[in-house]
Amino acid sequence: MAFGNTIRYNPTAQWLHWLMAVLIIGTRVLGYYFEDLPRGPERSSLIGWHKATGSTVLPAVAFRLAWRSFNPPPPLSATMPLLLRKITGYAFIVYYLLMILVPLAGWAESNAFGYPVKLAGVLPLPVLLEKNESLGEAFRNVHVTLAWAFGILIAGHAAAALKHHFVDRDDTLARMLPNHGKKQK
Repeated sequence: MAFGNTIRYNPTAQWLHWLMAVLIIGTRVLGYYFEDLPRGPERSSLIGWHKATGSTVLPAVAFRLAWRSFNPPPPLSATMPLLLRKITGYAFIVYYLLMILVPLAGWAESNAFGYPVKLAGVLPLPVLLEKNESLGEAFRNVHVTLAWAFGILIAGHAAAALKHHFVDRDDTLARMLPNHGKKQK
């Protein structure tokens, strides 16, 4: 593994990747945990944290997309089969769509049930929908279904990165890790 010579994502892209990972996984864990709790202060508090962290995903992904448009990622390894490179490209499109659609569906769900959403739990966001409980149920189903699909995609992403690192012994994972002062190509 020639990690010292790896063409890496730039430090800002790396930071944004890991920030998004923490936000999205943390938000999903909170959502999974409160699903089975009875109504009460603990559940309400966790829902508040879930909405506060989930609402930060939208501006973070907007910044990430803007950054990426001016700072394209390094090319995938030429040793990777063409079909796998194409699948990887499509998977990243799906990641970005889910980073937008999951929080939007959650925001719409909250509004349809009559609850406001605040960016990071502080700044009130506009109301997308007036209260309509049947619409709230529909958006809850969309939100939960997309969140589960995203969780599965993230697990696959992590498994693929670990496979590349430990089985293929290539530099795919190293591209998203800090350089520690080693010279880049």
